[in-house]
Amino acid sequence: MGKIVLIFWMLLLATQANATIVDAPHNETNNISCGDCHSYSLWWRYSPTTSSLSPTHDTIVDDICAQCHKPDGCAPVYPGHSGAAMIAVQRHNPALPDDWSRGCTDCHNPHQQDQLHWANTNADDLYLVTGDIQQFSTFVSLPITETGCDGTVQEYYTTQLRYMNVVSNWSEPNASWPSKNGLPGRGLILAVSEPGVTGPVTTPVATYEIISIDESFQNIVVRGKVFKEDPENPGPNRYTMEGGSFGLIYGQLIRDKVNNSPVKFFDPNRLRVIGV
Repeated sequence: MGKIVLIFWMLLLATQANATIVDAPHNETNNISCGDCHSYSLWWRYSPTTSSLSPTHDTIVDDICAQCHKPDGCAPVYPGHSGAAMIAVQRHNPALPDDWSRGCTDCHNPHQQDQLHWANTNADDLYLVTGDIQQFSTFVSLPITETGCDGTVQEYYTTQLRYMNVVSNWSEPNASWPSKNGLPGRGLILAVSEPGVTGPVTTPVATYEIISIDESFQNIVVRGKVFKEDPENPGPNRYTMEGGSFGLIYGQLIRDKVNNSPVKFFDPNRLRVIGV
């Protein structure tokens, strides 16, 4: 009986793990799942963790981040970022300039775009760009293959959406949406409303990274399936009939609170510490 109960709880936890909403880019749109970072099976909620002081919890977490976010990794890395704090093996190297010995997750939430918490409380200066998604214009691709971080061939999907009624609060041109800092793989994050809901995106329900734009046809392509009812087949999705609204944020999984101070991150040139 005890074994049956244990198996039940293990299955329940696994179901909850798969159902957890994780924002782009650390989700299924990039073939990333819980087990890629949380390898402790039943204790997925609490890993990575350690009771040891050496290495510290921050070092363990940073090492996991550095598996992908390093100069020779498969994910983007920003050289000199926070004194190279993203690269675990260099975090405490006194030879590095501006090494402030911070952990990655001090400022970044690997699971969610925390800045979207401002959407329903203080949306001013949150979205770089806002607009609507046109009806009868969205399409999910056939599967596309690529080599993943682990060296295996993986499949991913894209969705094309046509935008309209754009209002830009950003100084950069629309052409920079898929490459916000001039480097590939650094697209803005598209936050979308429920299909059929128009107006300000105060309650975003999903996020996707922009990978290309065609300004002549006002089309953007994002990585992942946007509200696709039949994931096994390409074709239209729910926005085809209903349309919706969107907002673009810079992304980077910046926390909405750092060192117990509320933070609103617009872009690298506009960051506000609220109430300070």
